[in-house]
Amino acid sequence: MKKLLILFCLLTLVIHPTFSQRKKKNEIPKDIAQSVSLLTHYLTKTCETEQAKVDTIYWWITHNIAYNYKVLQSTKPLKFQSPTDVLKTKKAVCSGYVYLLQAMLSEANIQSEYIEGYTRPFEMDTNYTVLDADHAWIAIKIDDKWQLADPTWDSGYLGRIPKKEKVYPKRWLKEKNFKWTKRTKLRNKRIAKKKVKFDKKKEKQDPFTNKFGFVFEPGKDWYLIDKDSFLVSHLPTLPQWQLKSKAITVAQFCDKSENLPENFSHPKGDPIEYDILNDEFIAKNLLDKWIYTAEKGHQYNEFNYGVKAIHYHNFIGVLTDEDFKKSMSHLPLEHSIPIYETLINMADTVLEYGKAAIDTEKNSYKENKKDMAVKFKAEEIADKNNQKALDKIDKNILKFDGLISKTLDRNEKEKETVETKIEDLNEKYPNIELKLKINENDQETLKELFKSADSLKLNITNYLNDWKKKTDSTALSRLFEEASYSEYYLRLNEQYLSFNSMGFTKEIIALDSTSNRSMNHLSEILMDSLITEIPSKNPFIDLKAFEQLIKKYKPILKILEGEKKISNAANIEFYLFSEYFDLLKKHYEYTLNSESYTKFLSSNLNEFEAFLESIYGAKEDVVKAKSKRRNQLNDELDNGNKRNLNLYSEIMKNAKGWKTIFKAKMK
Repeated sequence: MKKLLILFCLLTLVIHPTFSQRKKKNEIPKDIAQSVSLLTHYLTKTCETEQAKVDTIYWWITHNIAYNYKVLQSTKPLKFQSPTDVLKTKKAVCSGYVYLLQAMLSEANIQSEYIEGYTRPFEMDTNYTVLDADHAWIAIKIDDKWQLADPTWDSGYLGRIPKKEKVYPKRWLKEKNFKWTKRTKLRNKRIAKKKVKFDKKKEKQDPFTNKFGFVFEPGKDWYLIDKDSFLVSHLPTLPQWQLKSKAITVAQFCDKSENLPENFSHPKGDPIEYDILNDEFIAKNLLDKWIYTAEKGHQYNEFNYGVKAIHYHNFIGVLTDEDFKKSMSHLPLEHSIPIYETLINMADTVLEYGKAAIDTEKNSYKENKKDMAVKFKAEEIADKNNQKALDKIDKNILKFDGLISKTLDRNEKEKETVETKIEDLNEKYPNIELKLKINENDQETLKELFKSADSLKLNITNYLNDWKKKTDSTALSRLFEEASYSEYYLRLNEQYLSFNSMGFTKEIIALDSTSNRSMNHLSEILMDSLITEIPSKNPFIDLKAFEQLIKKYKPILKILEGEKKISNAANIEFYLFSEYFDLLKKHYEYTLNSESYTKFLSSNLNEFEAFLESIYGAKEDVVKAKSKRRNQLNDELDNGNKRNLNLYSEIMKNAKGWKTIFKAKMK
């Protein structure tokens, strides 16, 4: 059976970061739910205003009619779906949503009009051009004012199907009071623990299946909103349905997103008295609307050859083909049949514009393939950059592990050395902790010695103080926090990728960049901040330098004492050893603390490596999601291309057959 042919209707939705489940249907008797008239009256019987009726009907449709995702997987041209068909199957594409809504509004004595038009991605590319009017929405006249709505986009989204939500077993919720009070408390405590464990497990589990399709999430994002907000993504085939006194052009609609506000403020189209034109349009019968749309639609967008081919094809079919008449029997199709010569000319129009539409579709397909290949390449580069960032972290962790191992070995040797020197000094100088005061003359004579000693002492003291400050405010918390961000950004990207099968979004590109930046930041934290918390050998080097300084000056002090330039060499030597002894004690305490802290760092680094495994897992899941999405996008593009080519081939085949019949009847 031949049926009315329509262009592919696309469900293009904003990706929702929340995961609402389908709302419970309004239970309505089956005989009522499958009748446009009965259902409309059932729903609106208590509504007192036009607005209330529209609200109620729109709510029911968006909550009960599912988008027919299978059409995306098919290459067959779409056939007309009557309102009754939609009510029976509870599935539709955009035209089915609109025809049902229009039929129900008509039953409620509310004027409306089927609007066909173009949609655009929310993030535009410079090469984007609309060719086919691939979507349908509705204009509704409420209280003498035209407003726009898109029930398809308000019904839900295309994405991964949610799993059935897991809930606590009923026995956990049932209260029990035993005679033995302690038993009741123990049971409640046990169930509370089970609930915590259940919630943690639920939180970790993916709430979605791997099956992709339509998910109900009804809303009002596209219901009677501001006309300019609607126009951001919906351009009607007939510019008068923009509901603006001056229309924007197709080129302005296809312009980059950031230019839209300026385009709306300065439309380049012709002035339009849209109220008058729309009243005239609605006054036409359906077939005359088709011809009007064919001519004016192509005039508005010279690249849309399909609008003439399809509408002229359907016009001929409805008037001359019994199969068409049956498929459209519910619509008002009264129209006088034109003379055969006119019908032949119309068939020629279908053939001419059908051929042009096929050529345009083929060229568009090639351009889209190239454009997608560029974007997929960019995504692959982003994945490689993420892998490089993770490889760099692995390399830095190995370096970090090596430094920690060397530090622990060195620390043990330093501790033994310092401990021995403390014991030796205690044995040699029992009163080593006494503090002597050096007279000013000796200080002046030995100012270079004391200057060097003070400098070394300051270096050691400053390092120990700085190290304590760094370890007190360790970069470990920043490292783990950034690691959690890295995983979060990757998981969020996986989420967007899993949902967004219809195109490329700025969110995915931004999250690729953000996750890469976050992972590179992990390396920076490791090698610029955390690495400075690994105990250094510098204090011990300065400590040895202090000892060498004493040894160097020991013979010099005796000479100076013999020359009467200093008062007492032994006292000065004792003073220096006393200072050295204090530094040894500080360093010994430092070796004990540093050993403990280095082990603490090592333990946390092991924990971080385990955390890193989850980041690796998230990265791999992003790669898999991109691969799956890439296949989906390619399949959808391929199927859409074949579907449109099959559509135009079919209408041209019909036109050729009808033309032969018309010519025969003219003889």
